[in-house]
This record gives sequence, C-alpha cells and structure tokens, in this order.
Amino acid sequence: MARRALPPQGDDKGYWQPGWFAQHQRLAAALTAQKQRAAITISGDFHASGATRITRSDQLDLSANPINAILAGPISTVGSGFPSEARGAFPFTPAKLKATEINKLEERNGFTLFDVYPERIEVRQFRWRPPEPVAAIASLKPYSTFTIQRPA
Repeated sequence: MARRALPPQGDDKGYWQPGWFAQHQRLAAALTAQKQRAAITISGDFHASGATRITRSDQLDLSANPINAILAGPISTVGSGFPSEARGAFPFTPAKLKATEINKLEERNGFTLFDVYPERIEVRQFRWRPPEPVAAIASLKPYSTFTIQRPA
C-alpha cells in the first residue's frame, strides 16, 4: 500500500479524499453566485451547534454573497458522548476558509428554528446538554437570534 504524503503546513484538509475540496469549491461558488437568495447551508450531522459567515474559501471570494453556514444541532447525542471525544478531533473552521463567527461552535445538543420571509430569514438557535435535565428542553429560550437578509 502506498503511503500518502504529508499535506503542506497549514493545510488542515490535506487528508481529504481527492475531489472533496474541489466539490466543496464548486458548491461554494454556486451558492455565492446566487443573485436573488442568500447563500445558506444547514447541517445537523456535526453533533454541534453554531453559525459562521464564510467570505473566502481558499482562492474563492465569497464576500458579495457570503455563505451562512449553520450547524442546526442534534437534540439526541447522549450516552457515550460526542463523536469528537472518540476521534480526538474537535470541530473547527478550516484554515482555508475566512469566516466570521456568528455563534460559537459548540458540541451541545440543540435545534434551530427558521422563520422565512421574502426579504429575510430569522434564525433562532437553542442548546441543551446533559447533565441538564431532559425536562429543560420544553422551556428552552434561544441562546442566539440573528437575521440573514436577502442580497440587495
């Protein structure tokens, strides 16, 4: 089996399979190119909650319509803990991205509500994590509320 060469210093995605970053770049370019909609991605598969606004991805300038990357949060991670504990790899913004943190990325259970209007999207994020009691979920208040405007 051939041994993979080490990635260049500062390349924290250097071990991705070939094509993964190229696909990321194609998707980022398509999202930011939208003229009538805000560029938004929503993921619930990271076992974390948070939000960032990405204005650059390697050589792609996304500043005309930044990508709002929202981790919606899982409500169900319990028991043996969060995946990063087992992998020893904690969530972070890759070095190839220039992003502004809207909400700190945190491994906590949670959920996100979106109120969609023609000119904007109101985002409310909620968090919960054991040892907080399960009953607390029913009365959670948003830890963060922010607005994503339609591009001008």
